[in-house]
Amino acid sequence: MKQFFHKLDEKRLTKIAFGVFILWVIAQIVVIAIFWGKPQYSDHAAYMSIALDCHSNGEWYPMHKHIYDNYIWTPGLINFLILQLKIFGTLNINMIFNLLMNIGIVIGIYILGKKIFTQKTATIAIIFWCLLTSNTMITPIHSTDLPFVFLALSSLCLCLYPKYWTVVLAGIVLVLGNWFRPLAMFFLFAILLYILLKKYKWQYFVSLLGAILISAFVIGKATENKIGHFVYQSTTSGFNLIMTANDEADGTVQNWAFRDSTKIGWIENNTEITFSEKDKIWKERSIEWIKNNPIKFSALFVKKVIALFVHDSWAWGSLSEYFQKSSIRNYMDGKVSKNEMIISQVMKYAFSLTYYVLLLFFVYAIFVYRGKWWTFKKWFTAKGILLFFIIISVIGTCIFPNSPRYHYPMMFAIVLIAAYGAEYFIEKRRKLSNAPHS
Repeated sequence: MKQFFHKLDEKRLTKIAFGVFILWVIAQIVVIAIFWGKPQYSDHAAYMSIALDCHSNGEWYPMHKHIYDNYIWTPGLINFLILQLKIFGTLNINMIFNLLMNIGIVIGIYILGKKIFTQKTATIAIIFWCLLTSNTMITPIHSTDLPFVFLALSSLCLCLYPKYWTVVLAGIVLVLGNWFRPLAMFFLFAILLYILLKKYKWQYFVSLLGAILISAFVIGKATENKIGHFVYQSTTSGFNLIMTANDEADGTVQNWAFRDSTKIGWIENNTEITFSEKDKIWKERSIEWIKNNPIKFSALFVKKVIALFVHDSWAWGSLSEYFQKSSIRNYMDGKVSKNEMIISQVMKYAFSLTYYVLLLFFVYAIFVYRGKWWTFKKWFTAKGILLFFIIISVIGTCIFPNSPRYHYPMMFAIVLIAAYGAEYFIEKRRKLSNAPHS
């Protein structure tokens, strides 16, 4: 082991990272080949269904009939799928786009790691990213997660090199990412903090915000001209909030909150009112419940954080009917056998082993780089922006119900900080291996 760390210099580490990256790309190609044309499950199947419906009607999403849905759902992804149907006549090609965007995320992580940390940290981060099973299994899924992270991370990377065209492009790209998944605000906070920390000219700040506002307005106005409602992102906040603001809430997604008239999410004339009216009703009910139950709502944050980070095998659930059916909840409801449930749980956590190692390095990094034991002064730098991003992302995400999939947008930052910790660990072992023997 000492010999291994002794030889693990930057050149050797780069070769390892390149080899792991190549194997990772090959693994994704194999996974794409296996799942090409296969059915998908959960939300991803619904995205495909909506896209196919819109395409068959010769329209973009949303169509006028969708104003009576519960919400407008990831318009960026669904319209991207419709575009693929128009050009290629199939949704399978989306897997190829996902592969390219996944490679783009690796490039973004390397750029960010090299700029904020060190080249060695950036190199280790590539290895970590490629070893996470979710980052291989996500490629065939028609999800919002991968394109959102690719676009939002690209926006962040563009802002590392201040020129007017880069910050304007960053604003446009960030809004496009938000069109896929409405989480861009977390990235915007991190970008603005970086701009302030690096003391960019105020013109860059104005250019970024101007590009964001104009882009959001263009998308929203185009949608308003089509369906009569100004929509520039998903409108799921009320629907999601009501699932965690009720007496039966446990911090996870609760579709039964809308099941019948005894549930808080039930709306009597649901099919007769618009998505915006439903959103307003659910938000009002949620806020009222939170006001009456502040302690219970706050206590749910602990459960939500656990649910958010408990494992990293969420991608399998979108591809495997077995994982869909053999959950603990279905076992409790008598829908699957005990053996089926146990096997699925063992597989779920076994596929997350590299993820758990990564989390250990993440925690290790925070403490070894904290400075004096009573402070975390070393994190009040550009490096700390990623930690700040993770903290606000966790808090913002935990306002709503949670599942392991929702930690994915934070993983690039977790990977970089973990890589920073791994760099410290490697260098410490190298020094020990090079120390003269007494």
